[in-house]
Amino acid sequence: MTEVVPKPSDRSRRAVILASVGIVAILGLTSFIVAVGGNICQVRAVVKSTPVLGKEAVERLGGPKRALRRLQFYLRWPRWVAPKKSIAVLLMGHCNTEDAVSLLIKLLDHDDKRLRRSAAMALGEMGPQARSAQPLLLTALGDNHAIVRSWAASALVKIGASPLQAVPAIAALLEDPDVKVREAAATALGAFGPEAREAVPMLAEALTDSGPHVRTWAAGALGCIGPSASSAVAAIEKLLSDEREIVRDVAAEALRKIRGWAHPEEKPEGEAAPDIAPKTPAPSAPQGVEGPGQDAP
Repeated sequence: MTEVVPKPSDRSRRAVILASVGIVAILGLTSFIVAVGGNICQVRAVVKSTPVLGKEAVERLGGPKRALRRLQFYLRWPRWVAPKKSIAVLLMGHCNTEDAVSLLIKLLDHDDKRLRRSAAMALGEMGPQARSAQPLLLTALGDNHAIVRSWAASALVKIGASPLQAVPAIAALLEDPDVKVREAAATALGAFGPEAREAVPMLAEALTDSGPHVRTWAAGALGCIGPSASSAVAAIEKLLSDEREIVRDVAAEALRKIRGWAHPEEKPEGEAAPDIAPKTPAPSAPQGVEGPGQDAP
């Protein structure tokens, strides 16, 4: 007698299929969670333990292209999962790819001021490679937050922005209500050197600023512009009696650069000008703002 094997019912087949699909889904989801968690944890470890930002950190994340993808993915998570996002943005600046420039340009319009600041900083560190960011950095000079305006001015210098467009826009910041922004503007104009000659009248006005650092950087900028700033000599001379020594020193150095000697008095014919070592600080990042890697609360 032939044994009859009962056929599984449709309900049984569906149960088996659903169970199989469920197992596969669970395994796949577990693998996905492990992969995502591993990625987040590694990026988080890098951004939290990187004392000095640079290529070494990017290499730890798998090289420029892979690091950029991982950092971009990291930014999508809430801050309690992915802290110190501003450092992640700074690391993007060390990826040195066109994709990194494009992503950083987009971040200049981010809702978080800390990420906008870091994007401006990162673009500046990329130098001329990020020159395509000029239009957005010019726009960032009008940002609602002073820290973003300051770093945007600095970045425009570093990327080699067109003086024709950048100088008047940065010079306008010499009237900014925030003293740190005015300092950053004067510093940036000095870095443009003679190409900032258009800003001489506004820099001359800044010599009377209530902030001593603004007066210092403004005098230094006029010195960097050189002979083209001769119309500001009378205003600079007044700083030789400033209450701050650094202001007096930088004013004397500016006069030396503009006129060829260090003091406002006409030097006697045939007498060499006194040799004064340059004391004007080299243009640098805006002072008094949060430095790279600091994630403001």
